[in-house]
Order: sequence, then structure tokens, then C-alpha cells
Amino acid sequence: MRIKLYFTPRTRAERVRWLLDELELDYELININLFDGEGQTDKYKMIHPLGCVPVLDVDGELMFESGAICDWLTDLHADKQLAPAIDSIERIKYKQWYYFVIATMEPFAWSIVLNKFILPVEERLPEVVITAEKNYIKTLEIIERELEGKDFLIGNRFTTADIMLTTLLSWLPKKVRPFINTYTYMKKMTNRDKFRQIVK
Repeated sequence: MRIKLYFTPRTRAERVRWLLDELELDYELININLFDGEGQTDKYKMIHPLGCVPVLDVDGELMFESGAICDWLTDLHADKQLAPAIDSIERIKYKQWYYFVIATMEPFAWSIVLNKFILPVEERLPEVVITAEKNYIKTLEIIERELEGKDFLIGNRFTTADIMLTTLLSWLPKKVRPFINTYTYMKKMTNRDKFRQIVK
């Protein structure tokens, strides 16, 4: 299986690269400079119609959406045990928290990042940031309770759900700092060798 990953640092593509490394898979890394407009070229839009990353090329078949890619890779390499067995009770919680990160937490975090750091100043919406921050803090409170007395989000071992959560938390680390359980967890996860390799 030949794998290519279209990648830009400090984006959702970090999730996929981290997972590929944890799975110890060989892949070709293709850097796309989104911030210089490379994603909006006609050539790249043949890869991703919106000009985004990540895109995974598996033997010529293209796949986008970081959550879908990570879900597929994790199930494909079930022997690596980065998710609980499909017929286990833990699998229920794994899926719950995996999608809580993507569907509930991430939209709030992305609204903050977009309107505080990415958009031109004249296009930023401060009122959106205020609402998003309130809601993001609520989700962090939920995660804080869940991580009480735990080293990992699911059970007693590292899973792809930890990759999803940690990469999201790393977008806005100052927001995490007041939450002791979550901050300690984030520091531990970001000290993993495979994570440190992708943010060098």
C-alpha cells in the first residue's frame, strides 16, 4: 500500500500524520503551503475541491476529512490497538468522545482561531469569539471531569481519541491551562515522541 499525505503544519493534517507515525506506516509527505495560497491553485483543487488539508492518497484513491481518515486508518490497523475492540463496551465511549471532539468542541475552537488569528483584521467578528469562547470553556469543563484520575481519554491506554483531543487542545493551549486535569493530560500527550516529531 502506497500512502501519500498532503500536509500543512498547525492544521488538522497533524492528526493524520501523528496517527501514521503511531501506526509505524511508511508514507510520502507532501507539504502544501496553505498560508501562501497553494491550496487555491487549480492543480491542488484537483486533489481537494476546497483546497484544504489533509488529503490521504492510498494507491491513487484520495480521501479527505481528518476524522474520517483517522477512523479508517485505526480500523484498518486494528492489530495496533489504537481503538477498543468493536464488540467491547469501551468502544461505545471511544466513539462518543472521538466525535465529541470533532463535532462539538472543534467548531467552537475553530471559530476562535479563525477570528483571532487567521482572518484579516477587517473580517474578524469579535462577537463570534465571545460566544465561541463561552461554549468552548463549557466543553473543556466536560473534558476536565472526564479526565479526573485518568492518564488517557479511553480506558488505560493510548488511542486515536487521544490524538483527536490533543491536537485540538494544542490549538489554544492558554484556554486549557486553568483546567488542571486537562492541562496535565495535554502536556503528557504532547511529550510523546511521535507528537514531538511532527511539530519540530
